[in-house]
Amino acid sequence: MPVRPVDHGIAASAAGGGFAFTIDSGSWTVTNYGSGASAYTSLKCTAGGAITVTANPAALTWDVLYIGGGGGATAPNTYVGVATTVGAGGGGGGGGMDTDTGLTVNEESYTAVIGAGGASSTYGDGSQGNLSSFGPTSAVVTRYGGGAGNRTPNQLTVCSPPNSGTDAGSAGGPCSLVNYNNQAYTGDGPVSGGTYGNSSGQAASVAYLGFLPQAGGAGGGGRGGGGGYGSVSTTAYGGLGGSGSYNDYFDGTVDYYAGGGGGTCGYSNGAGGGGTANANGGGGDGMFWAQSSNPTRYAGAGTANSGGGGGGGGVNHTGSSTIPMAGGYGGSGVIIVRILGTWAAS
Repeated sequence: MPVRPVDHGIAASAAGGGFAFTIDSGSWTVTNYGSGASAYTSLKCTAGGAITVTANPAALTWDVLYIGGGGGATAPNTYVGVATTVGAGGGGGGGGMDTDTGLTVNEESYTAVIGAGGASSTYGDGSQGNLSSFGPTSAVVTRYGGGAGNRTPNQLTVCSPPNSGTDAGSAGGPCSLVNYNNQAYTGDGPVSGGTYGNSSGQAASVAYLGFLPQAGGAGGGGRGGGGGYGSVSTTAYGGLGGSGSYNDYFDGTVDYYAGGGGGTCGYSNGAGGGGTANANGGGGDGMFWAQSSNPTRYAGAGTANSGGGGGGGGVNHTGSSTIPMAGGYGGSGVIIVRILGTWAAS
């Protein structure tokens, strides 16, 4: 008779007549880990696709990790000349991250959609992250992406994650600005995240401190914590991206996902915020104002299939010109399914 984990407390192979599935389309990685009663098989989808469960005689259940795409970031709003405008953009928010445990597994087809990370921008706001989903046609579960980094004062819609307050991720970082009349906005934020994320930080700005108007963008929120606040003193600093949160469904070891991107700073020798610890590559680094003697600065992107937010872009200063560099794009989402036992695709 077939060997079943629930009968014997041990892992059985698909060849033994137990749980069976086929990979019908898309990009899936099947990983077996653990041993005995603690053996698991994970199916990680990184680019969308479908699987079909063809047999489940022991009525095994599975656990699912859903992560939406991270928000993209922007570059500073910076022009230095007779009419001086200095601003700082925020980092992107981490995508929505959630788990379901003990879900019923029927003999039917299951489809995964992987949310793309939000696009970055040089002269406009970043783009919001996109949704990820998994399930049969009758019971699809959706988790939305993170909000985007912002470079325009009082325009906070882009920072709010898609479907904020329901099943969305973290908020993107808002901006701050010192305009050509030397008027410093306090800085927008913080912005609330969705149910499966956290809030952004708050931006900051000051007019002509030591002949340098300064602005510090806020970090985007992460699943494990809110985004850092921008700051200004003798230099300006972007806020750190919010930390990610952990999960071990892929191979039994802890991985971090959905970290926020760091904010950038405007017209200052300060530093942009980075993705914090426990983001595990999720949040890209925001970059700082680069004087002519410094190398060109670029933003870090959210890592693919992490749901991490992109970091705020920098500015390259060459002679009398100031050239903004695009912010980082958000990391794409991922779906990971874990089931008890050692199995292989049929």
